[in-house]
Amino acid sequence: MRCLASLLRFSLEPISLLIHDDGSLTNEDRETLLTDLPDSRIVGRPEADSIVQPLLRQYPHCRAYRERHPLALKLLDMALLESDDLAYCDSDVFFLRPHTGLFAWPNAQTAAIFMQDIQDAYSLRPWHLFPLGQVRMPRRTNSGLILFRRSAYDLDFVEWLLGQSELKGVFTKRVHWIEQTCWAALGWRAGCYLWSAGQFMIATQAMTGLSDKTVGVHFVAAARSKLKEFSELFPGSLSNAVPTVIRSIPARMSSPLQMLGQDLGNKLRLH
Repeated sequence: MRCLASLLRFSLEPISLLIHDDGSLTNEDRETLLTDLPDSRIVGRPEADSIVQPLLRQYPHCRAYRERHPLALKLLDMALLESDDLAYCDSDVFFLRPHTGLFAWPNAQTAAIFMQDIQDAYSLRPWHLFPLGQVRMPRRTNSGLILFRRSAYDLDFVEWLLGQSELKGVFTKRVHWIEQTCWAALGWRAGCYLWSAGQFMIATQAMTGLSDKTVGVHFVAAARSKLKEFSELFPGSLSNAVPTVIRSIPARMSSPLQMLGQDLGNKLRLH
């Protein structure tokens, strides 16, 4: 509620929310969402199942992923239920100030825009990346915000990626990143930009990187406990600030060497 309400409050462009329910919302939850988030609609799990399941009959790996993990709805349902370009925001992105141009394309060639992450948070190992492997990925992509041309969404590629036998081990260990991995790989194939890291940041326990230019903060699982405290520091006092024009930059391709260095650094910090 805090995050979605902040998106509606600070976007200069009118936004109507289509909320995807993974099946966990109660009737009371639904009433609260529809009452407090004007012009919103909820797609229930039974409705989504009735449309998406037939579309996945020829895609066994997509179907199996959807049956076992709720984040598959973000990868599959959102795109398959959408006929126009997909403009998506996670429900844990908190907006701080007025902004314009969030869901606007920088040029006609770009087909995907994502947030920037603080790491390559992918269900991959260095040897899976091109040129050692077959997968090409943009660096440090986060799917908390997505703008994606529906015409560029390739379900056949998603099925291929989910079915790669050499990825089964890392998919099992990093199941929470499969969806983000697939979106990033789709984005690189389509033509990928990233929103400015100076305007959108990933929350950390230390909250480093926050500045007067920050438009939104993605409270990923590792830092979600800080959301309530943080959001209460920004009770809408910036509503009259000069609107920030959202910027994006071309993504760079991730490399095996870069991912290896990241993985080694993470291991050293853990020890």
